[in-house]
Amino acid sequence: MTGRTAMSDRLPIPPPGTTRQLAFWTLETFRRTRRFIGEILDQWYTAQAADASGAVGTSRRFTAVPRSPEPPPRGVVLEWVSDIIRRRLTLAALLEPLLRRPRRTTPKPLWTLLELGAYQLVFRDDIAPHAAIFETVELAGWLGRPRWRGFVNGVLRELQRQLTDEIVDHPAPDAVPLSPSWLVSDEPTQRYPEAPPYPGRLVRRFRRIAVPRFADPERDFADYFMRAFSLPNWLIHRQQRWARQLVAEPARQRDLLLDVGFWFLGCPRLTLRVNRLRTTPAELRERLQQRIADSGAAASISASDHPWALWLHGRAHVTAWPEFAAGLFTIQDSSAMVAADLLEPRPGERILDLCAAPGTKTTQLAEMMEDRGRVLATDLTADKLRYVEENARRLGLTCVETRQIRPDWSDLPGEAFDAVLVDAPCSNTGVLGKRPEARWRLSTADIAELSRLQRRLLTTALQRVRPGGRVVYSTCSLEPEENEQVVKAALRKTTAYVEQVAVTRIPGRPADGAFAARILRLQ
Repeated sequence: MTGRTAMSDRLPIPPPGTTRQLAFWTLETFRRTRRFIGEILDQWYTAQAADASGAVGTSRRFTAVPRSPEPPPRGVVLEWVSDIIRRRLTLAALLEPLLRRPRRTTPKPLWTLLELGAYQLVFRDDIAPHAAIFETVELAGWLGRPRWRGFVNGVLRELQRQLTDEIVDHPAPDAVPLSPSWLVSDEPTQRYPEAPPYPGRLVRRFRRIAVPRFADPERDFADYFMRAFSLPNWLIHRQQRWARQLVAEPARQRDLLLDVGFWFLGCPRLTLRVNRLRTTPAELRERLQQRIADSGAAASISASDHPWALWLHGRAHVTAWPEFAAGLFTIQDSSAMVAADLLEPRPGERILDLCAAPGTKTTQLAEMMEDRGRVLATDLTADKLRYVEENARRLGLTCVETRQIRPDWSDLPGEAFDAVLVDAPCSNTGVLGKRPEARWRLSTADIAELSRLQRRLLTTALQRVRPGGRVVYSTCSLEPEENEQVVKAALRKTTAYVEQVAVTRIPGRPADGAFAARILRLQ
């Protein structure tokens, strides 16, 4: 890389004041620091609220936080940045053929501008093409790079000329997958008639482009799937193996992978776990429907696949609702609720939650126990445990106790618990739509390292449960090395424990991917 290009890669960024400027700043901060985008935005918005004088906040872990007079809507910025990071390979497939020079010679901030403009052109139906191009070109001036204007304008206009308005429902070399839409229905999916009925069916949509950008899915499905759905090659091969284990017929394997791919392009709904100590699903649904009607939000509420959860379709700032502050619900995917369901906590029991932060499953356990008994929530840092404490307070739970422990878990209480939950750190391969950075942060080697940690955690949990007690091991991963193989390894050399049941949730059918297994201690 030349000295000029290297300097351009560390481009100083002025204080962002618009959605596009803040999206650009966040993408560049992510590129430089590799921090989670939620943390980056949280730090930026906190600095705006705390520094009303206009000073610049700094952090050892983040780049400087420029002051903005009127911060853009956080939800919109997060959606844009998440989508762009999620679709990196697809955006590259769309843009690289339009360059007259190798991409490696393009300064990285300039490439970020092209990604931001292409994302608006291809994936945002709510933005006029001329506005997407004009506003992206204007960012070059904002950055003090007027010479980039012509280049950005030329590339984006050529991309606009190649796009068509035709929407199809099948994969093809000239079809770009769009964000999934939903058909609200009480019928099961046609592709999976054995699935239970649920309201909200995933609908596939592709936008045609005049010049093909992807491999022919009939000849090289893996390469097509990697670039069209923006998933790293190592993960594609793992998912193909996983699909073969679940489905025998090749055609249905491909259908399953396409549904998973669409699910990972972004989940357009939230799941709200109802606090059973303060309300019922029917009562909360009625209140939230009225709340949505009063606010004019483009959203709706429906029953979910879990008896104590509701689905929110569309956009709404639910954490700003009085019902959230009053502790009537928690945001939690129904697949994540399976772990506590399998543990079956009972009022009056002593429960250990070994990896508790941020406390979503911890509080679910306490609610199922009717807030009677004791839930000991442990984690490695006080900062993490503060999230647990805040969640418990908001939900009105008093039986949750927190304790910071050492990384080797040597200072865990010596007592035997009635039940132990191990919600282990994992690769997140079942929730890639929700965590867009995860697909680019991990490799096969990382999964092997995680598997070793998970085996140690499960072994520790088995030592802390009384005879006749239960241990549930759970992840949000799809990898056998993190799931079935961890349980098998932990039980291989003992007859004191037996695996009773294991559950694998497939992404999009109808929620996120997850794994959970319940183990009974016999003696």
